Amino acid sequence: MDFIDAFYKKVEQMNINWNVKALVTEDDKYVSLGDDTKLIGRIFELLCHPILQEIAQENGYTLEVSAKQNYYPDFTLSKYDKDGNVTNERIAVDIKTTYREKGKIEYTLGSYASFIRDGKKNISHPYAEYVKHYVIGFVYSRGNSEQGIVYDKIEDIKVPYSKVEFFVQEKYKISGDVPGSGNTENMGSFPTTDIELIREGNGPFSVLGYTIFEDYWKNYPRYKTPEDEKEYTSLPAYFEWKAACGNNMADLKIKYEYWRKMYNPTEKEFVEKRLEENPTATLFVNTKGKNLAVLLGNVDDENAMFIINEEIIREIISMAEQSKIFLETVEMTQSSFMDYNKKMRTKCKTDSEKGEM
Repeated sequence: MDFIDAFYKKVEQMNINWNVKALVTEDDKYVSLGDDTKLIGRIFELLCHPILQEIAQENGYTLEVSAKQNYYPDFTLSKYDKDGNVTNERIAVDIKTTYREKGKIEYTLGSYASFIRDGKKNISHPYAEYVKHYVIGFVYSRGNSEQGIVYDKIEDIKVPYSKVEFFVQEKYKISGDVPGSGNTENMGSFPTTDIELIREGNGPFSVLGYTIFEDYWKNYPRYKTPEDEKEYTSLPAYFEWKAACGNNMADLKIKYEYWRKMYNPTEKEFVEKRLEENPTATLFVNTKGKNLAVLLGNVDDENAMFIINEEIIREIISMAEQSKIFLETVEMTQSSFMDYNKKMRTKCKTDSEKGEM
């Protein structure tokens, strides 16, 4: 079964509306939900249940809901033979929810310190019995924060969220290489502001493979491990650790570097790529000739970018001196630049807020 395709088709077929306004009491009163992330996540989980139920029934699976709140996964699709024995074709489905914050889309993807290590802790069935692990992820914009207000008419209540988008993808393909939360031991998704990259499964392990994903997180240092005892906390350091243990990591390093330049470039690489696509920029200087900033694109463009890094600015000037790009210079007083700076920061991404980073 192609689970990803099945889910998208079933959502369309069932004409699912993800917008929920309120709780309904027995006497037909409507209670506003508020914008609590856990509650909204639970709503999406409930809305997914009948979709998954139909997919299971149509494909010979039994749908099971996690018996305990902190157990993985939220849903299990299992196949049993005529004698009631599982056929080792279990599919894990986890529902993940986040809201947009400064354009970033980030998810926690479950523990790396429990079942992925011992095969049985905090998991509905033995880890080895699962052949696939999927994430159905939702991202939304926060809206009405009124919570617990009672209404007589549903029309008077606003949905507490908007602009809902969702994706279905295998967990390893959207995983990053750092935890998704500060003081808990959860895997994190790879950093992006573009849900399409998540929807397509373009994380680093998509090129490195499931085996590396599993080995990476099985051995990732525990949260309380002293810093000087941690073997690695990133993929580059993981490669070095594995190489020191006698493994040939050359091919994986090449694959990772290809992925990094494509989806998580350094600031300098990102700017160079932008200037290859559009070799024009604007340099702002003050009345004494001091460099203030560089604007890539037009300030009214959605993808315009404001460069304030001194080293990068010098690189751009050097490219102009070599006639690689066209660089227009605009002189401004300090006060005028401050006003313009405010306008640009409102409309543009700064070099620390790039969409592709």
